Amino acid sequence: MFLSDKKELAKLEELEEVKENLKNYYFIIVMDLCSSSVILEKLQNSGNIKVWRRFWKSIFNTLSRNPYFSIRCKPYKFVGDGFIILYRHQFADSLYEFMEKSNQIFCETLEKILTEYKIEPKRFGFAYGIDRGRLIHMNLLGKHEYMGEAINAAVRLQGQLKANEDANSIMISDNVFKMIKVPENIKQVERKCILRNLYDDKELNCRQIWL
Repeated sequence: MFLSDKKELAKLEELEEVKENLKNYYFIIVMDLCSSSVILEKLQNSGNIKVWRRFWKSIFNTLSRNPYFSIRCKPYKFVGDGFIILYRHQFADSLYEFMEKSNQIFCETLEKILTEYKIEPKRFGFAYGIDRGRLIHMNLLGKHEYMGEAINAAVRLQGQLKANEDANSIMISDNVFKMIKVPENIKQVERKCILRNLYDDKELNCRQIWL
């Protein structure tokens, strides 16, 4: 084997090792429907609770069947008023584009329902928390389950977005922000967040980004 071949083989082995190390790493997206309680109550009181189920099924189908979205992510778990979405690490460069495209579709679907059933919530849209980390995958009671600190962090980051003006925005740690590409003209604000029972309850440098 020539020296050049050995170098090429070493590069390939190194690349495979990197791929293997990143295999269980994901960006975790926690989505939350703003004013979900108001919307759900209005639909229930008007006898249209099935619309709620159809709405979330539509979002699930968008994420799992549309080729652009399904190659990049998998909707892991429905949590009542949103999904926990696992976004594949190798598509980090297009994460913001993914968020922008998916949020637009979600909002268009939501607007049709709100218009048809004459619901006017104070906050319109979705709020998202994003973190990144290695997850442990297990089969528990016949279901695929993922566990890891990054899921807890993403949940807490999303929980920071409660104001009316936080609709259709993302809360993300600065460390993760540096891994993705965000257009320069996008509105963003530096924030300090304390994620309860994580990172020793220390202040975390974060970024709020609007879609």
